[in-house]
Amino acid sequence: MGFTRPHPCRSLDACDGLIARKFNQRSSLGAFLDPIADKLLLSSSFIILAMEKKLAWWLTILVLSRDVLILIVAVVIILISGYRPFPPSFLGKLTTVCEMLFVFTTVLAAAYPNPRMAFLNHVLVITVTALVLASGFHYTFAITRRLSSSHPTP
Repeated sequence: MGFTRPHPCRSLDACDGLIARKFNQRSSLGAFLDPIADKLLLSSSFIILAMEKKLAWWLTILVLSRDVLILIVAVVIILISGYRPFPPSFLGKLTTVCEMLFVFTTVLAAAYPNPRMAFLNHVLVITVTALVLASGFHYTFAITRRLSSSHPTP
């Protein structure tokens, strides 16, 4: 499998979001589906890169586990207290951006291997790992706080 070009959907997704904001075309369905599409794109990218041995399975499992944890907790919140928007935190957004950058540089390094890209990817492995763990704990505490405040004790 050749890794010569990044997936075009990522740039289309960014353009779609920019256009929607510029023309005030936001919807609750779009706000719900867009993060899911982002996670599916990133998750499939991590899985494919791990299958091609371009990145470690442990990192893929870590990233997927965080996303599954967030998804399960979101479903629990919806079931317990009904749909309430749960906006992503700065740490969560930073994690997603670093994951996207890591996927891009991993594909680029596979197409054009060189020591600088290898070093950058090593730094990004450490960065993504730290951010996935930190944002996972942050979401856990934020969600726990939110659930406990929605059900006051007698």
